[in-house]
Amino acid sequence: RELARYLDENSDIAIAVLDDITNKAIGTGIGIEPTVKSARGGQLAKSINDALRAMWRGWTDEAVDTARDLPFGELQRAVFRSFIRDGEVFTRHIEGAA
Repeated sequence: RELARYLDENSDIAIAVLDDITNKAIGTGIGIEPTVKSARGGQLAKSINDALRAMWRGWTDEAVDTARDLPFGELQRAVFRSFIRDGEVFTRHIEGAA
């Protein structure tokens, strides 16, 4: 882990590799595409799927880190990059206005 962090800070090649892996895996952020089907006929339940999309947008539109700096997609990228560089990511769940 320490070698990977050193290379991330000092090697252009290592930075480019981490950037490329992150861009291919996460892109601008991972979203959802709900496919809830109705009980009758197996057709997609449009109203439920639209409500799920609206809830996802409402949850991810705000800056979700504690400093309120990063949008959700950038937070996903930062977490993924830390994971592929270090092999682990630790998070802390904070409720309310901390």
